[in-house]
Amino acid sequence: MYIFILLSIRSYPFTPAPVIFVLAISLIVVLGAAVGNGCQDAPRVTLSRLTDTKEGEVSPEFWLQFVSAGALPVLTLLAAQFRAIRRVIYSP
Repeated sequence: MYIFILLSIRSYPFTPAPVIFVLAISLIVVLGAAVGNGCQDAPRVTLSRLTDTKEGEVSPEFWLQFVSAGALPVLTLLAAQFRAIRRVIYSP
């Protein structure tokens, strides 16, 4: 849903589009912090089951998966704001 919000900002024809873009940046920062905090507070047993490591142990692989899950919304955010990045992503 976040990606659709960013795409709608790009096609919004009126002046307040930059204000909406700042709100989108704030939203992704708050959501990322909330999910990261939730993962940090989750029981270690649950996190170790997600990454197939020893019980009670969380590997760096988990945090790599966490960051890679947030990469698409951040990339979409950057592509919506910067034309050069959009050209690289959408070039044939």
